[in-house]
Amino acid sequence: MKNIGLTLLFVVSLATAANAQVGIEMGLNMANLAIKENGSTLKTKFKPGFGIGIPADLAVAPHVYFEPGLFYEMTGAKIADVYTGKYRINTITVPLNIEIKTGEKCGNRFFIGIGPYIGYNVGGSVTNDGDSNYNATSTTIKFDNAAGDLKSIEFGAGLNFGFQLKIRLYARAHYQIGLTDLNATSDANNTLKSSAFGITVGYLFGRCDPYARVAGFGTGAGDHWRGMSKSKYSRKPRHMRNRAPGY
Repeated sequence: MKNIGLTLLFVVSLATAANAQVGIEMGLNMANLAIKENGSTLKTKFKPGFGIGIPADLAVAPHVYFEPGLFYEMTGAKIADVYTGKYRINTITVPLNIEIKTGEKCGNRFFIGIGPYIGYNVGGSVTNDGDSNYNATSTTIKFDNAAGDLKSIEFGAGLNFGFQLKIRLYARAHYQIGLTDLNATSDANNTLKSSAFGITVGYLFGRCDPYARVAGFGTGAGDHWRGMSKSKYSRKPRHMRNRAPGY
């Protein structure tokens, strides 16, 4: 929990220092696991869950944003093989996305993003529904345990796209795939990797200033990047500008 708190503090501090917008985002998360046991691939299905988090929006160039975040997600999978059951895993995810946004900063705009993420599994369980021959069971997952359950840290990559309204509400669809084998005692015949997709809605807090400076563009807070060349800038007074720059 201490590491989670420090990560949250880092995200908020980074956003504040960069005069960025910080938001709240939540929605449906559909998770799955690719599981191989003793050389056989288990049949699995997507398991629905809830996700909530705090993204930050930092402009780095016209239409280009760096978007770190901190999310809590319910992940895992449904097992539908020789036995039925569920993997339930609670994961703290830190995405580090680069977002491309159309339109103007304070208007309606589409966006698409891609980037890596770091996942920290903080708890979970494995259940077996049982049948006429076996009783139902539920086992708590132990992470980074010598006896061998699952690893707590994973790395992966994600893709997202969505639409943002000028009132700072937005909707996003995302897909992510884990690149780490989470099986603590993995070998060629025993592996476990995660994946998920979801739909979320969010709201960005903070000032929406279409004339805010982006580092490296223009020579002052009131400059307007015209996109003509790196050495040419417009220093038009505000009252002469008929539209906002596309940040």
